[in-house]
Amino acid sequence: MRLRDRIVVVTGGGQGMGMAYARRFLEEGAGVVIAEIDAERGANAVAELRGLGDVSLAQVDISDEGSTRECAARIVEERGRKLTDADGRNELIEASERLTPMGIAAFQPEDMTGTAVYFASDDARYVTGQLIVIDGGMVSPT
Repeated sequence: MRLRDRIVVVTGGGQGMGMAYARRFLEEGAGVVIAEIDAERGANAVAELRGLGDVSLAQVDISDEGSTRECAARIVEERGRKLTDADGRNELIEASERLTPMGIAAFQPEDMTGTAVYFASDDARYVTGQLIVIDGGMVSPT
């Protein structure tokens, strides 16, 4: 339970990559807020993940700065704890659905969640300014 007493906000956590992040953070002991524009999709995700731990829904349109700020303020007010952001966008999966040099045919959302958990944990408290490429070897230095 590396992330006990942490609250993680997962944008797009109602499906795909975002839900995989939400699941992994819950498994690591974090409380999770599913930040989702589609209330029904978010509610379904919360229902599916509820047995894993402290999970809730915050409906938000992250393309709207006002909506995002209101959502963040509401979460801080309700949770009263430090927030950790986990960006659960699906573009990484969509861009990676081809064979990689490591022989991986397609990434699964779970393939990338470990790094996010690491950066949200105290294990990464001295890590600064790092670029970590998680792509199965698609990008390699020349």
